[in-house]
Amino acid sequence: MAWNERLINHNRYMISNLLDDFLDKETGGEAYFLANSIIHDLAVFTLRTNKHWLGSGKWMFRELRKMDAALANQFEQSLEAFYQRHDKQAIAKLAEICLRPYGGRLLEGYYIG
Repeated sequence: MAWNERLINHNRYMISNLLDDFLDKETGGEAYFLANSIIHDLAVFTLRTNKHWLGSGKWMFRELRKMDAALANQFEQSLEAFYQRHDKQAIAKLAEICLRPYGGRLLEGYYIG
């Protein structure tokens, strides 16, 4: 099922909100869980907006790689950067890349009603 503008905007908002929380946290428990949520939600967003099958676990990564090998490498490298060096900016940059074609991050002016 293709996502309509409402679903795209809702997911942009949810990812943007998670990213703001992530960037405000010290590295540790909450930041690790937020990183995982962001990566998962970005993968779902990217696959859905490109009309690809989702899969789960390793199959989600394989589908990303099949869709765009360079982008799949950025997903992998952003997690490595965070887990190995506590570099949050790699995940923020990945979010920017994934959301940019749809208007980028969305917080101001969005209302869930």
